[in-house]
Amino acid sequence: MDFLKHSENTLRKSVLLLLLMLLPAFAGGQEEKKSSAPKSTAPAAKPSAPNAKAPAGPTTNQHTTGQKSTSKPGTDNQPHIERAFKKESIPTPEDHAKPRSVKEVSLPGGGKAQIRSDGQIRSVDRNGMHIEHNLHGERRIVSEHNGARIVTTGRHGGYVQRKYVDRGGHAFYSRTYYENGVYRTSVYRYYYFGGGAYYVYYPAYYYQPAYYFWAYNPWPAPVYWGWGWGGAPWYTYYGFTPYQYYGGPAFWLTDYVIAANLQAAYVNASEAPVAADSGLAFVPIYSSGTKNLEQGFSTAGNVSFADDRIFMHGGASVSYSFSVAAGQQQTVAYGIPTGGFVNNAPAEVSVNGVTVASLSQGLAGFGTTTPLKRVLWERNFTPGDYVVTLQSGGEAVNVYGIWQSTSQTEQPSTVANASGVGLTDEVKQAIAEEVKAQLQAEQVAAGQSAQGVSASATPSAPAGSEVPPALDPARRTFVVSTDLAVVSEGQECSLTQGDVITRLTDTPDGDRKVTASVTSSKKNECAAGKTVAVSVDDLQEMQNHFREQLDEGMKTMASKQGTGGMPKAPDTSTAASNVPPPTPDNSAAKALQDQQAAADQTEALVKQQAAGTSAGGQY
Repeated sequence: MDFLKHSENTLRKSVLLLLLMLLPAFAGGQEEKKSSAPKSTAPAAKPSAPNAKAPAGPTTNQHTTGQKSTSKPGTDNQPHIERAFKKESIPTPEDHAKPRSVKEVSLPGGGKAQIRSDGQIRSVDRNGMHIEHNLHGERRIVSEHNGARIVTTGRHGGYVQRKYVDRGGHAFYSRTYYENGVYRTSVYRYYYFGGGAYYVYYPAYYYQPAYYFWAYNPWPAPVYWGWGWGGAPWYTYYGFTPYQYYGGPAFWLTDYVIAANLQAAYVNASEAPVAADSGLAFVPIYSSGTKNLEQGFSTAGNVSFADDRIFMHGGASVSYSFSVAAGQQQTVAYGIPTGGFVNNAPAEVSVNGVTVASLSQGLAGFGTTTPLKRVLWERNFTPGDYVVTLQSGGEAVNVYGIWQSTSQTEQPSTVANASGVGLTDEVKQAIAEEVKAQLQAEQVAAGQSAQGVSASATPSAPAGSEVPPALDPARRTFVVSTDLAVVSEGQECSLTQGDVITRLTDTPDGDRKVTASVTSSKKNECAAGKTVAVSVDDLQEMQNHFREQLDEGMKTMASKQGTGGMPKAPDTSTAASNVPPPTPDNSAAKALQDQQAAADQTEALVKQQAAGTSAGGQY
């Protein structure tokens, strides 16, 4: 017992002594930790803004102004655009996923739709069909049936895409475009990357490598070139300023591509859909109480004069002439009024002798009437004299009259500043860099194609690892090729053809979108400097369109070289690529027409469902 008691006391004393020895060291360690932490004197700095490749340029709606370059225009002396990116400070696409004002509606039998606050349909997904409307009312429809991808783009037509051939271990797809009654075809190479499919433009021919080399390098002396755009409406409207002179072909091609996009944007804006009940009045074809044609109308060919309409037989036409005063604009539309007999045959619409639309929608058998007004075609007209002609493609097309604006409205003012579309020297330089990069790629591809190798092929790269151009880290500048509705900070805004964006992120989100910065835009669009979410499919189509326009520019330059002060180029002959052009798919027109009809039915269901849920308070 004494031994145990003694041992117990000894143990207690040892533990106590150990604690006394450790206490100062523990206290000193705490003091060390306290003194090593700096005192907080200011809030932590916020992450810096993205360091985008191309600074934003000025636009007509007080967009961010980029610093003007002081170097000579159209030369290689201009500063190169900074290509570094601070990815940790760039917003993700999820930050711009959906506008706050959009309501989602579930559809009976499956599917969903998004409705804007003004009641207009934003998008629909149902039975494998995707429909989306931009902010100007134009509709894009995408669906896939029996291996064919069918894409309808507004009122301008669309395309049907099918598997074509395999070359060099790569799959190639054909596209048959159908626009205003005309077919054309193109070839696209298939990429599979990051779990998604990409279709990349593949040229039908290449120029000789020497011509690409000539196009890439500077000219020996500046070239002062007259484009002849001075009297063109688009040129005045957008206030576009081409380079004063050109130090090399790449800058000539840059202005060519920009101009081609602005011309198309101007035409698209003038043909944008308008609501038939918004400021439009019906003008009957007959003067009141008679069968005399109202002023402005005329006929040609075999027509019948019914009590309230003109009945056109095959090949016959009805024309309407009018003028729009300087500084004004007016809308004219054709269709069938409520209770009228629908058309039994297709028709073509022309303006001043140029075909602008083919009408094949809403056809039915003889004696079929429409319970609602059907507007089949409409267009906004800028100042000038016009003759709109409707020509029948068979038995029979009815003309009750036309709709037109009750009064001409003021045309949007022309851009006052020297770079009205926000195209600073820096933005144009960024486009020129893309032109030069593409010329280099085409030169390499031309050599590969001559040897029977698939252009841009990288045989050593495993399947699925080759990055498509839309996501290539070395390619960040994109010229918008079609009207898009995008989201920035919870609000929708528009991008139209000819705007310029810079891709900021390289990895798509779950909706296949990446973040981009707007570097150049037009009035009433997404302001320069805004960060938006853009579909990688749209980015790839921009790059495809850019390459097609560059091919057209190279063709035009080949025809102009040696004239007007432009130096003579070397061999400008072409050689067919290793993938021959496909023949047109003659079923494309009907496929597009059927898709339009299916989309009409789907949207009628959406409107009915949206009205019901809104009335029931479940919107």
